[in-house]
Amino acid sequence: MASKERRKWILGIDGGTNSLGWAAVGRNERSQPSDIIRAGVQIFADPLVDKGEPSARERSAARRMRRLVGRRQARRDELRTKLRALGLLPDTHDNELSSRGLEFRAKLIDETAEEVAGGRFNPGWVVGYALCSLNVRRGFKSTRKERSAGAGKSKSNDDAGKVLEAIKSTREVRGGLTHGQHLYQRLLDEKTTRSRPGSDGYNETFPNRDDIASEFDQIMEAVKSEFKNITDDDIAAMRSLILDQRQGVAPPRGICSFMPAEQRGYKASPIIERFRMMQEVGNISWIDSMGEVQRMVEYVDVRDELISHLRTKKSMTVGALGKFIDKRVPDFVELNTGDIRDKFVGCLTDIEMIKAIDDRWPQMPLEKQDAMVELLLSLASDESVLDRLQNEFGLSHNEAGAVLDVKLVRGTASVSNQAALLLVGQMERGLDFTQAVNALVSERNDFTDGLPVVRGLKKRLPNYEVHFAGTSHVDAITGRFTNPTLDRFFRILRTVVNRLIREHGRPDEAVVELVREIAQGEVKRKEHSKRQKAAQKENERRAKKLEEEGVAVTRENLRLLRLWEDQNEECIYTGKIIARTELFDGSCDIDHIVPRIKSSTDNRLLNVVLCTAGANRYKRDRTPHEAYGQSLDGYDWGAITERIKWLRKERKISREKVERFGEDARKLYDPENGLPIRLLTETAYIAKLMRAYLSSIIPAEHIHAIAGNVTAKQRKEWGLNNIVGTSEEDGKKARDDHRHHAVDAITIACCTPASLAKCAATDSTPWPTIRCDVKVVVDNIIAVHRVDRHEEGTLHEDTFYSMKHDRPASRNVASWFTAEKTSEKCRARIEKVVDLGLRSSMLRIFDNAGIDDKAVLQEWLAHPKRRIRGIRTFQDSRGQPVEIGRSHPRWVFTGGNWAVEVRGVDGGNWIAKVVDRLTANASNRAGVDGRLVMRLHRNDLVWLGDKIMRIKEISGGQEPLIRLADPNLIDGRPVTVTLSVLKKRGVRLAKPSPLGTFPQE
Repeated sequence: MASKERRKWILGIDGGTNSLGWAAVGRNERSQPSDIIRAGVQIFADPLVDKGEPSARERSAARRMRRLVGRRQARRDELRTKLRALGLLPDTHDNELSSRGLEFRAKLIDETAEEVAGGRFNPGWVVGYALCSLNVRRGFKSTRKERSAGAGKSKSNDDAGKVLEAIKSTREVRGGLTHGQHLYQRLLDEKTTRSRPGSDGYNETFPNRDDIASEFDQIMEAVKSEFKNITDDDIAAMRSLILDQRQGVAPPRGICSFMPAEQRGYKASPIIERFRMMQEVGNISWIDSMGEVQRMVEYVDVRDELISHLRTKKSMTVGALGKFIDKRVPDFVELNTGDIRDKFVGCLTDIEMIKAIDDRWPQMPLEKQDAMVELLLSLASDESVLDRLQNEFGLSHNEAGAVLDVKLVRGTASVSNQAALLLVGQMERGLDFTQAVNALVSERNDFTDGLPVVRGLKKRLPNYEVHFAGTSHVDAITGRFTNPTLDRFFRILRTVVNRLIREHGRPDEAVVELVREIAQGEVKRKEHSKRQKAAQKENERRAKKLEEEGVAVTRENLRLLRLWEDQNEECIYTGKIIARTELFDGSCDIDHIVPRIKSSTDNRLLNVVLCTAGANRYKRDRTPHEAYGQSLDGYDWGAITERIKWLRKERKISREKVERFGEDARKLYDPENGLPIRLLTETAYIAKLMRAYLSSIIPAEHIHAIAGNVTAKQRKEWGLNNIVGTSEEDGKKARDDHRHHAVDAITIACCTPASLAKCAATDSTPWPTIRCDVKVVVDNIIAVHRVDRHEEGTLHEDTFYSMKHDRPASRNVASWFTAEKTSEKCRARIEKVVDLGLRSSMLRIFDNAGIDDKAVLQEWLAHPKRRIRGIRTFQDSRGQPVEIGRSHPRWVFTGGNWAVEVRGVDGGNWIAKVVDRLTANASNRAGVDGRLVMRLHRNDLVWLGDKIMRIKEISGGQEPLIRLADPNLIDGRPVTVTLSVLKKRGVRLAKPSPLGTFPQE
């Protein structure tokens, strides 16, 4: 039988950080889009958000702490092994003698080991446990990394300064005593020997490494005559184990984005800094008097002068940059601030090195400068670096010491020194960055554009690890994307495309959408993080205010309070002063400056203001200028604009918010670009990698990329904006239905160059019935939600609780609670205080103080005679016991629900139970009976009768239940189903194929 002829088709991809819209559009004999073969949507949670993982900085801190603890344990074990070999420690560790280590350290300076032992134990053990005590805290020793924590102020530098002050204070108080004698004297005086910030011991117990080294030498000098078997080599070995810093392993730098044979260069390298400056300055653009955009790359003389100027400056603000250009470009009007950063950083390495060695630095060849920077950033010891600076670079002892303390920027760039040198050479000719890359790719065989080279088409998409192997996009060790969002997206993309290939053959053409990338460098990320922390503190302050006033702490109330503070406590439209009591009684509204457009509303603070309810009703669905611009009905537009100007001058509101009060506010508002910056950035990066990935199955010349505004324009012209969603009129598309990703994918697939040319020439759609065909296809799509069934996640709260025998089994001792206010709610919590005497006293103080006197109870708790920081209270929530090596269990409160397990028992009945993550990870799950029928997770798709629904929530409260929602809608009305009636309601697991079909089972 003759095989069926394969249809030619176009693949359209609408990719994002948590969604994949795909479409297979058929082609006619003229290679034009002609019909829709099929389309679908995959929805998946962003791993960075869904799992609630800590930030990279927190994870790095945790790994750093684990490594530090591991190194301490290794050093302790090596020292004990050495001491046992010399007979200075017993074969079995003695806890009692170990606890006297500080005493032994103090006495060995003036007494012999035999006198200290007093005939009760081996005198050698006195020395051994003294050295073990010495090894516990070896004293502070600054490193180049701490002294060079970055060019400029840093927390690390501030902390190091405090430590040095503490060491100085400790030495002054200690006098002629060794550090061990000083600590032992404090112990006898019943003072702390630990250094805790804020305590009286912080500035009197902090040693330097030199102090510990001096004490070690004094102890060994005092006991050397008693122990003839201890040689000088043994003493040197013990001294090294206790005092020497272990040589660390330099982390891999990664491979260069353009020259895979080279490793990435350090950001502090002079050539890398010059490359960065050339790239940043080349991206500067401005508006001339004719309204045209001019680029710095076209003004080579101005660019070179600006770079020379920046090489002598630590930074340059945007305002100073504008003045600099205005003096040199006669047609200059204003900077195009959308394309540049807040400030420009100069060559910090040059500035710092010139401070250290003056003219010696500029006179060095560039290669020698880079070699010196690499030496300073290496893990070699200070002594080794000082020696090499003098012998290899010809510096004097003083010059080498000054260079050793130079502050350098940490981290690596994305390119190697060699690639940076080549790119700088091309950009100096007047090329921009992209042109420089293209020129080098054509000139050199060892220079690539950073994407994998494809030789021959494959039958299906390979694993992305194979395709991108050897490039800078994947980790050199694991071979995977370091970003879990990209990892998940490309695995899902491969599954969908390969299933399409299996059913319809390889696509002949592909179109992907490129989203405008918003770059966010290291400086911007730090500034963004700083703003986030400040905003979080402000939110906590507002939440505390709301609690004090008895107002519910909700997102809406927090926004009301913030807008009230930002707007100087007055209505933005009427100027009426708004009392605090009016904020939450319905007298005020949060108004969208630019109103709802179709079903899309920009709810960001950028687009909302606080106003009276009457002013909001009058404004209706109009912009401020449309509603109040004529100064009718008692509203004064002049006064409104004056209030806006004053708020802007006081930096209460942003420039973008002011623009929304203008006559062209509707033109400024574009919900298509109203996405978070991170999502836009990652979406653009995904689009770039998609083109490279698809080139393994489709010729590169048949893979097209279009801008998002092109897709939006064609979608609107072809009448596809209101195919899905609640919108009733043509305009911007609705985003409340996940199927809009499929509509986008179909539109993208139809935007081939040939199709766009034909539609532009004939002013028509790709084919006459496209809108009806899209409607039919989309109406039959069910969004497939990907489910993470792994058991990993937060198992329980951080705190371990204890049971109290005088309380019911359901009441476990809860966490510490600090009484900060007096209220009826506070009294209810006081009644749960564990200590009966403290509970009675607190209740008496509370009742006598009265509700209005909020500080009395807190002052009573903080009195110097009591100094009560926290109180143990009972908590009514039922905990879960865990064994942690004690005779009695500790209790925890679980961190979340994992799944619903449905098991069949005798008689055909079902028993459904919510399983939390702690139980799911238990090695021995007792009490599990019956045959497993199904296991339901959040985001699983299930049949509810003959309808497919998505599990939106799993609740394990007093009445366990699941809440189901429409899989296509983002915020559909949920359907609640209790676990006891799952079988009666016809709930069963739906197993979708990668292409979104749901076979009945």
